[in-house]
Amino acid sequence: MKDFCKHNNIKSDECLAVGDGSTDTPVFQYSEKSIAINSSPKVQQSVTYAVDTDDLMDILQYIIGK
Repeated sequence: MKDFCKHNNIKSDECLAVGDGSTDTPVFQYSEKSIAINSSPKVQQSVTYAVDTDDLMDILQYIIGK
């Protein structure tokens, strides 16, 4: 993600990361905002928002700020 952002002139505070596991933690840490879906408590500690759901539409409120 860092390389992609660097090559496309995107700042980390313009990024949002969504994931579910510990392998996503580096991306969560790089991004200004991060959302963990159905993740472990350890992963939830490294994100801005944690959501337990079967419906991905539930994260929209965190993305668009409603």
